[in-house]
Amino acid sequence: MLVCTVKSLQNLKESTSASKPKEGINSLGVKVKTDHHTILKKFPYVINRCDQIAVIEGKYIPDFEDYNKREPAIFVLTAYQVSMFKDSNADNLLQTALLAESKVYPSLLKGALGCITVDGGRGQHRMALCTENEKNAENVLAVLKKFYECRGGLINSSKNGVNKPVKRISIAELQKILKNCGLGKYKGLADLKKKMAAMEQAQKKPKTFAPNVYFHPGGENVPGTN
Repeated sequence: MLVCTVKSLQNLKESTSASKPKEGINSLGVKVKTDHHTILKKFPYVINRCDQIAVIEGKYIPDFEDYNKREPAIFVLTAYQVSMFKDSNADNLLQTALLAESKVYPSLLKGALGCITVDGGRGQHRMALCTENEKNAENVLAVLKKFYECRGGLINSSKNGVNKPVKRISIAELQKILKNCGLGKYKGLADLKKKMAAMEQAQKKPKTFAPNVYFHPGGENVPGTN
């Protein structure tokens, strides 16, 4: 989904006319028209759809030993990942945290006013997203909470606060999404289950180690003998 995030970062301009639906590139890299903005750029951020993108101009903490040192950054939040860029140039990516691999839920960073921390998952260090104040930081956490609900199949789209199931997409729509994100063709659920079963079987297989064999040029003779 990184390709889709970069594509969205490069297409931040949207139609603001009230006479026609707003246009934008969503988090799946698909051009859509809707009554709600696809790319959100100002506080407070309100998520109405699971494919929306929140672009936040803030700061990050490069050294967690010193919370006072902060550098400017642009953060792109989707239901799939949190990406941090040095500036608006999509080539200047600093770090990406995949939400599917995060082991700890995002939270306020104690001792750093206006900052939240996002777990980087496997092979990535944690990320500190800093805003101007605590209120904005709470808003960012609310955005991530919505995106987590999207990942779980729920989205709060009603005025009474009741979570509703996300509309399931068809196979044809899924194939289009995968194609737009450069992920190849979806062959079917049976093929996916087969691959998952093979991965689980490989994980259960006991690890084997090479035998303790050493190479000795000229053989293994006792010292002092022929």
